[in-house]
Amino acid sequence: MRILLAILICTVFVGGTALYLQQRARNKGANKFVRKKAVDVYAVEITATLRVEPDAFSLEKFSMLLKLDGKPLLERKDRVEPGTVLRIEPVLGIVVGENEFFFEANPPDDQINQAHAVRVRIFRDGECIAEHSLWSDPGTKLATTFRLKVAAVDGQLMDHGHAH
Repeated sequence: MRILLAILICTVFVGGTALYLQQRARNKGANKFVRKKAVDVYAVEITATLRVEPDAFSLEKFSMLLKLDGKPLLERKDRVEPGTVLRIEPVLGIVVGENEFFFEANPPDDQINQAHAVRVRIFRDGECIAEHSLWSDPGTKLATTFRLKVAAVDGQLMDHGHAH
């Protein structure tokens, strides 16, 4: 009886795994994206609460860096004082759907043991559509990612991860 029960459990487990793999293979094309550029004019504003300056010990001598989906939007190599508003307009490369930003800023060596914040605001046609407060932990430079989801407008449709 135990042998039959063991064979039944193994058959159910192996059969279920085989069905799962078959179904997964059939749905393989469902995760493909057609990315369309957003048609509006986008801008990004960055306001730091800290002084940023190039890291003396880094091979890359930048004080502040902002990337969109891995492509640089802003790379400052000079000192930026607290409260300075940096505006990037137009921001090219924003697409309908998910967009990932990476931000990095180097605090001065004498302030590395403090927490720091940067406010990032994203505008579409002059209207603020997203605002992020980015924080560093004491003892580290500010380096983080954040996402922006752009909804389809003006005849562009989003349907199950596909843009039409």
